[in-house]
Amino acid sequence: MQLKNKRKPYLIFLVISVIFTVLFLFDWFFDNWDLRFQFPIILQTPIKVEKRADFISPLVVEAVEAKSSVQLADSIASTSQPKGLIEQEIYEVFGEEYFGEAMELLECENPSLNPKAVNINKDGSKDYGIFQLNSFWHGFNKFVNNKRYLFDPAINIRIAYRLFVTSGNSFKLWSCYKK
Repeated sequence: MQLKNKRKPYLIFLVISVIFTVLFLFDWFFDNWDLRFQFPIILQTPIKVEKRADFISPLVVEAVEAKSSVQLADSIASTSQPKGLIEQEIYEVFGEEYFGEAMELLECENPSLNPKAVNINKDGSKDYGIFQLNSFWHGFNKFVNNKRYLFDPAINIRIAYRLFVTSGNSFKLWSCYKK
């Protein structure tokens, strides 16, 4: 009788371990694979298993689409003339009205306009790209699991502009913002 009682905790532990292992594998499978029924259903292969694509934020998709539809201007008439392609892109996106303010902000945030710049902050967040987009803003950690989009200058500038507009045409989200 005592031998049975000694085996019971091990058996319970074994059953719980198997359950957690199955749940882990189930979770991993559906994180990495999509199951789709093919229509019309073909008797040999009614279920199609495909590798899951990375989720991309709608904000990044919008920036990529805008990038492909915008051509850089050959000549821009303004008092603060853009010097290089990155400055021209900033001018195109922010317009003449906010170009100077954007460049002023970048003098503090990323003076070299390095598109590959990464800064690690005291709170553990990271800033990416030209406009030093913070990983905590608008759930970038959730939506942009592939940070390479933030290193593309055109996409980074358009996301920064979107954040600028949603902040009431203000750079208040940036640490270098001057009130």
